[in-house]
Amino acid sequence: MKEPNLWPEWMQVETAARYADVPPGTIRRWIKRGLDHVKIGDCTPSIKRTTLDKWMAEKASEPVSC
Repeated sequence: MKEPNLWPEWMQVETAARYADVPPGTIRRWIKRGLDHVKIGDCTPSIKRTTLDKWMAEKASEPVSC
């Protein structure tokens, strides 16, 4: 995760993926699993940076199954 003040408050999937250092498909999967987002303009999902930070912090403490 990068320095928050250098990133926009609202991010589309591709930007959120770069911010979280994950593939865009992971962000889309997180959206399907309940990551809060809004659809603005052309119905592209946008995620608030603080929401993404909270999601990642919560999920980091969950066990991982591979």
